[in-house]
Amino acid sequence: MQQGSFKGELKSRIDEAALHLFAERGVDATPVPMIAERAGVAVGSLYRYYANKNELVARLYTENYARLAGELDRIQAPEPSTRRKIAAMVRFICEFFDREWDLARFLLLEQHVRLKTYRGAANPVDIVRDVLADGMRRGEVRSRDGMVATALVMGPVIQAATFLTYGRISGPLSNAADEIAHGIWAAIVRQRD
Repeated sequence: MQQGSFKGELKSRIDEAALHLFAERGVDATPVPMIAERAGVAVGSLYRYYANKNELVARLYTENYARLAGELDRIQAPEPSTRRKIAAMVRFICEFFDREWDLARFLLLEQHVRLKTYRGAANPVDIVRDVLADGMRRGEVRSRDGMVATALVMGPVIQAATFLTYGRISGPLSNAADEIAHGIWAAIVRQRD
């Protein structure tokens, strides 16, 4: 194994261990030695990649939140209507929770701390807001404040994910994706006179 790929693999193990522990215990309740132990590395190895735990948390949040925005944009782009764009994004987020449980819970649980200072170029909120603004221009979505409309779309998805996180919804979240998307559409569709 080459030195570079070993370092990459080691960093990946640290990131994966940190995500699991942050999602399971919370950031504040996860000390650095616990992350190192879970990753199977010495504490000093962790500090070769990150100056401290806050840097680790910030990087994991920023990179993955931006990646999520990119994926949402990619998923919605080919869809021909606002309704189909929203359904595709809801389905993607539900499947994301099913597929990447630790990462999704980490992003969900850490958002209240990290979104205050997030300055990344890609942002899921902006993707949803832009889709809705386009839907308003095309007359598919009821005209209203863009952030209120965005909250009407994101709220049901985030709350369902929160319920899943705390055991109030069981089974794969993707099983509820169509129902969530249908409810969202009912809340934002432009009513014809």
